[in-house]
Amino acid sequence: MTLKKVLVHLHLFYYNQTDYFIKKLKNITNCNWDLFVTFVEEDKNSINKIKKFKPDTIFKKVENYGYDIYPFIQIIRSVNLDNYDYILKLHTKNYQEKLWLNGFKKSGYWWRNELVDSLIKNKIRFIKNLNYLNKHPKTGFICSKIMLWELGTKFAEDTYLLEDELKLLDFKTKYKKYCAGTMFIARSDIYKFLQSNKIDSNKFSQSLKTKSTGTIAHAYERIFTIATNEYGYSVHTIKNYKAYFIKYIKTFLKYLFSIQHSDKKDKNKQIIILGLEIYI
Repeated sequence: MTLKKVLVHLHLFYYNQTDYFIKKLKNITNCNWDLFVTFVEEDKNSINKIKKFKPDTIFKKVENYGYDIYPFIQIIRSVNLDNYDYILKLHTKNYQEKLWLNGFKKSGYWWRNELVDSLIKNKIRFIKNLNYLNKHPKTGFICSKIMLWELGTKFAEDTYLLEDELKLLDFKTKYKKYCAGTMFIARSDIYKFLQSNKIDSNKFSQSLKTKSTGTIAHAYERIFTIATNEYGYSVHTIKNYKAYFIKYIKTFLKYLFSIQHSDKKDKNKQIIILGLEIYI
């Protein structure tokens, strides 16, 4: 059986995460793969580490805009996608304080780790993902189940900004979910639309602070997943059973036993023991 060819893109913005990603990239196996690394400011130590790990890595310095989104588009535009079967998209992600992620209260590097581990936690996980795509030709995209979010109604990137860009791309799909954080493995042919002249690179050049919203990059964060459905494929998600188990246990324990104020005026407390409410 001919080995599949994978294009791996890593946007390396936070250099203190170089060792982490090299460790994870070592889990890529049972395929032929090319590594493309984009960066904003050159860090020779990190680049040398990656070269030692994979000498044929292709490095590209990019402008500091468009987050990890526009660097990915630049890489896609620089290659012949017919030479690849799949694309693995990765990027560094900064430390986060107390986030609610699709019902999970988390902090630190949990968001990054959840996205990465759904794809390349270990060699077994990567092989399973690769085999799933090989055996299911109608599946085009794999990502974390926790990070597959519904489109909202409040932000520009979920509404008019997204709608305008989908119209520009002539997308007809009504698919309403996307991979928050844009780390995934997908079929390469889905992303040929990124090589179109319809996409105006100047839209990505606005300089914005981190965590900002309402940019064209955020719209394409959604489009990268939506395109899967547009081109006739389905999305497959990887469930973090440990995270769901812990969440269910916490919810169950809260149901069995909790103490809270029932009335702010008289400061009465509500105690729940084995599901029964007691006021004191």
